[in-house]
Amino acid sequence: MDTSHTQHTEQANALLAPEDATHVAVKSGSWSDPDTWAGGKVPDDFSSIQIPAGISILYDVKNSPDLETIRVDGELKFTREHSTEMRVETILTTMGSHFDAGSMDDPIPSDVEIDIVFRDTPIDMNADPEMLGHGMVAFGEVDIQGAAKESHLVIKEDVPAGATSMAVEGDLSNWQPGDTILVVGTGYLGEDANGVLMTEDETREIVRVEGDTIYFDQPLEHDHERPTTQEADIYVGNLSRNVTFSSENPEGTRGHVMLHNNTPNAEDGSINDVRYAAFEDLGRTDKTIPVSDTNPEGRYPLHLHRVGTDADAHTSNLIGNAVSGGPGWGIVQHESRAMVNDNIVFDITGGGIVSEWGNETGAWINNLVSSVTGYDAPNKNGDGNQGAA
Repeated sequence: MDTSHTQHTEQANALLAPEDATHVAVKSGSWSDPDTWAGGKVPDDFSSIQIPAGISILYDVKNSPDLETIRVDGELKFTREHSTEMRVETILTTMGSHFDAGSMDDPIPSDVEIDIVFRDTPIDMNADPEMLGHGMVAFGEVDIQGAAKESHLVIKEDVPAGATSMAVEGDLSNWQPGDTILVVGTGYLGEDANGVLMTEDETREIVRVEGDTIYFDQPLEHDHERPTTQEADIYVGNLSRNVTFSSENPEGTRGHVMLHNNTPNAEDGSINDVRYAAFEDLGRTDKTIPVSDTNPEGRYPLHLHRVGTDADAHTSNLIGNAVSGGPGWGIVQHESRAMVNDNIVFDITGGGIVSEWGNETGAWINNLVSSVTGYDAPNKNGDGNQGAA
């Protein structure tokens, strides 16, 4: 384990020592069952929770209290039977643990939603000086898999301003009423006050799907046309998933997701498997201002942190996800081996998908990235600030 992992492990363990938990699971069972917990009391507002090693808890809460920290030394698994909500400051998983919000063999069904909301509460800088908490910090195996859906599809014909529907090529399975779509702009609106070109990207809400046609709630403001000088497709993306991680208040304390695990599961060899989930308004690192004690690096919406790049390194999978609304980078692959495929990334500062050190291995295939804004960064020597996909 490298120095960075050791430091982060120590910082993470300090976020909730087992002896400081207000609620400790004493046997495997359902979260909502009083017999699961020491003292027979289910976690309520402001609880800090530990799930010890060897214990598996099925999370089945439909309306969450305001939780503080959940420390997973065993297993935390979300039910597939009905939709659940978790309102929490920090999810900490330790080495040897398992976080299961859907898996390859047992994904979350399309009619079930998991909504994990990172609460807008102040960070205690004395207890957490590196601002590591307030998000998901995972050192154990992570399985997240929502219902499969295409992240983006080709629009069959040019779509004029005023349109409220479009025909597409490909699989519309699980594109549903209520989903947010991104109609990718094919022109620029001009420059904003900072001299940044603004695209004609437009978001709308699906009202129905019929055959190959999507109908949405408001007319488009702009024409979306193929370029006349070259052969190129135009796209519509889907930003909604049935497993969602989000910040309660994007203007307040934002959450982040940081995956450290490099120990494979003995059964299938997986280490970090994140598929068909949404990461909305996450990320705390603001790339437009200098790094400082209150603006640390590495707090991104979806971040693989130094899990290995060697030829025998195990592969993490980030497949089919939707990442939107971040102040500094979207999907970040840092000194890791990964497949980063079929994702959609939208409304991000600096870089949409980032290979942080340049020694990363694996492949990036068929991702759609749009509305990434560049910025002046003399202290960064141009690294990851260009507004590139």
